[in-house]
Amino acid sequence: MNEITRIDKISVQLMTLAQKYKKTIMDLIADPELAEFVSQLGEILDDLSGVPVFSIMTLPIKIQNLSSMRKLRIFLLELQGVDPRARLQFINDLDRDKIKTQVGEKLFVLLGRLEDEYKAVLLGCIFRAYVAGLIDSLTFQKLSTALERIKTYNLQGLLDFADGNDVSKEVLFDLAYGGLVTIPPQGFWFVETKMNREGYALGVVGQEFLEYTDLRNRIGDISTKITT
Repeated sequence: MNEITRIDKISVQLMTLAQKYKKTIMDLIADPELAEFVSQLGEILDDLSGVPVFSIMTLPIKIQNLSSMRKLRIFLLELQGVDPRARLQFINDLDRDKIKTQVGEKLFVLLGRLEDEYKAVLLGCIFRAYVAGLIDSLTFQKLSTALERIKTYNLQGLLDFADGNDVSKEVLFDLAYGGLVTIPPQGFWFVETKMNREGYALGVVGQEFLEYTDLRNRIGDISTKITT
């Protein structure tokens, strides 16, 4: 199949999928056919992976939107295993409280702002805990804000800190900015190039972040999860 024919085929697939699932992100989460949507979107994105970048630019969709679609798929992968009845009840509860649209819009914007697909996995884990009633709305907001703020390459530093190991200035600044560690009353202070741990501690948000992102089990082999 030549590149022009291949791009035409992918364009048709994208438009067909968009027509079939004319839904908000919250309605997708509640949809009993969520797994089917995730599967179809995954097949299209897999087809795109081998297409030259200049050919992709001819698609009727911006490249940055393709990145958002990949993150959306990865996020939804974490939710498709949740009982459809539980997902529907969760969305209905949000609708009853008149915050369904607000939560959906914030979630969609947040997905777009996440720096990479790795974080989409972790956001899916956090939101799954929200759907399951393990955390409330405020905790979800705190954890998702922390996820957005911390750099992906410093996530290992969070595990190191939690295990009592020394971390660099940069890492601790990042953890503090995300609200994951508490800062001593005297503020930041250093011993040479390492942070002096006295007075610093893993905060409640940091503990919940580790628990509900399942970070220890996710950080080692994220590529397998993304391609599942």
